[in-house]
Amino acid sequence: MGDHLAKYLYLELYIIECIRLEMVRNAWSTVKLNVMEIDTLKTFEDAFASFRDEIRSPVLRQLATAVGYSSFYNDFPAALVTGKLAPDVTEYECNHGLIMRILVELEGKFMMNDTLKRFKRERTLVISERLREENSLPTDLWKKQLFTENFSVLRPHILDDFAKLLANYEYKDEQATLNSTVTSEEPDHDTTIHSSTGLNTSRTSDIYCIRRSDLELCLKELGTRLMQRERDNY
Repeated sequence: MGDHLAKYLYLELYIIECIRLEMVRNAWSTVKLNVMEIDTLKTFEDAFASFRDEIRSPVLRQLATAVGYSSFYNDFPAALVTGKLAPDVTEYECNHGLIMRILVELEGKFMMNDTLKRFKRERTLVISERLREENSLPTDLWKKQLFTENFSVLRPHILDDFAKLLANYEYKDEQATLNSTVTSEEPDHDTTIHSSTGLNTSRTSDIYCIRRSDLELCLKELGTRLMQRERDNY
């Protein structure tokens, strides 16, 4: 029972290999002859001759050399024409070798050639279009000034932004009594700096207060903006 099942599986593989060979052979022949279908006697004869000379003969010689009969087809030239297999070479191996050779031809030769032809055609169209546009330009185009280039450097309003930033960090304490122009305490994060527009005045509307930490943040932002402007201008 096991032998019969094995023979059935081998036969099934052989039939599948034959079907694959016919499919790739038909595809190769149509591409080789540059036709849509092999439907006439003339195209069939041309396809068979091309397949015999370019595909089958090299594969048969290669298989004969692999089994140790490298001079088989030299001694029997008619065997190469009729497709007779060398000793110890099975039809399954021959069909498999033919399929592999056809696939290599399809991928490595025809597909690459089609890609190169299309690339050359597109390149020719681009070059011809460019030459046509250049020939249509007037000869005295270089004498005319079509446009004027203007270059302007962006000048950010750094001082205005710095003043707005100081106003945002203004420290208002209605309970504080300020009698001096500038009062500063110990340099820590809770220190408050006071400034006044007049001397010996108690009007809080003329006094500006800001924490030292907030002032440091404003100065840091000012330095960052200046460095950014220098980098942009450079």
